[in-house]
Amino acid sequence: MIRKCTYESPGKRASRSLALGSLGDESLLVAKRIQQLACGTDVVVWIVGDRFFATFAEAASKVPLECRIGIYGTGVLLAEIEDDLHRFRVRAG
Repeated sequence: MIRKCTYESPGKRASRSLALGSLGDESLLVAKRIQQLACGTDVVVWIVGDRFFATFAEAASKVPLECRIGIYGTGVLLAEIEDDLHRFRVRAG
């Protein structure tokens, strides 16, 4: 299913972190949140403790490499995001 993106364009928003969920949340739900964010611009996703966060790729330099899960853009597959989330769950657990 293709959804129209409802997020603002990159020039209209401030760089901010968005909480996406925690390690205990269902991977599919977190992956869907990431995919929605990525429908309009590239986003970087990372983990701190047991919480997932995202911000726009322009701010990726502020995210430590060891915390990054990935950078996602338009057309990213849910399965790809879920695989990355699973990899970090295994690493954390």
